[in-house]
Amino acid sequence: MKREAGKTVGTQMADGDAYRRQTSDLSFRSLSDMAYWLSEDHGGKANFAEVSKATNAVYPGLLEAISGQ
Repeated sequence: MKREAGKTVGTQMADGDAYRRQTSDLSFRSLSDMAYWLSEDHGGKANFAEVSKATNAVYPGLLEAISGQ
């Protein structure tokens, strides 16, 4: 049983992005899509630049994608 569970988790991890999109209510096909959503929904908030900079550490290239909006 443990072997089967490990196999299932391994398959889900290998499928990464597709699995994440199926199981998350907020998922993006590209960094550009994420940047657009962030800018549209949160761009007017006072801490947007600070939060975007911190998020760029996790998603390198995000700041460039946001500035390209």
